[in-house]
Amino acid sequence: MIRLRRRVPAKHKSIKEITSEDVRARIVGRIIDKRSGSFIIDDGTGVMEVVGETDANTGETVRAIVRIFPLVDGYETRAEVVTRVNDLDIELYRKSVKIAKSICDVL
Repeated sequence: MIRLRRRVPAKHKSIKEITSEDVRARIVGRIIDKRSGSFIIDDGTGVMEVVGETDANTGETVRAIVRIFPLVDGYETRAEVVTRVNDLDIELYRKSVKIAKSICDVL
């Protein structure tokens, strides 16, 4: 019987919560700069460079699923999926994530 390996789920994280121990993360934030082969995302808690391409422009809000690779002095993030979410009310989203996390902590 062939056994398929499942991917590790991408957990919702703020940039300040990401560590080199994480494998995959889901970030929602605004692109503040684009470079050749990477972009910089700001989620309100910090900024990070994500290696990869996106069609989204500077100033647009995106949800990025990233793979995290540990380095000697931190980590590198590589984009797996980047989706525009410009219609998202970012403040309402942050409040809902905060409530959901508090409920999960109680359970």
